Amino acid sequence: MTAFPTRFDKLENLRYLNLSEAGFTGQIPIEISRLTRLVTLDLSIDTLFRTHLKLEKPNLKTLVQNLTKLRFLYLYGVNISAMGNEWCQALSPLTELQVLSMSDCYLSGPIHSSLSKL
Repeated sequence: MTAFPTRFDKLENLRYLNLSEAGFTGQIPIEISRLTRLVTLDLSIDTLFRTHLKLEKPNLKTLVQNLTKLRFLYLYGVNISAMGNEWCQALSPLTELQVLSMSDCYLSGPIHSSLSKL
């Protein structure tokens, strides 16, 4: 298992980033939030092997706040540990979002009405 790489800010024209099941561990780096042209972001992990990716600093809101072109977001198995109002409000600016996968992310609480805008 390897620590999550950084230096994503150099890939500013990137539109598709799939690092699913790459075996990275630890905190997802803030540099991904600077990839403002991303349409697809897949950071899903294989929960069978539990490689433990997490979103704490940055949290989900910080990670996606500039990714307003996202249409596909896959975070299956990433430890987000957030209440319903937190993660729902974090995703509400993503008005282009078509697919959202957040199974097994340690989310809790009711789904907030802010998601109805998606």
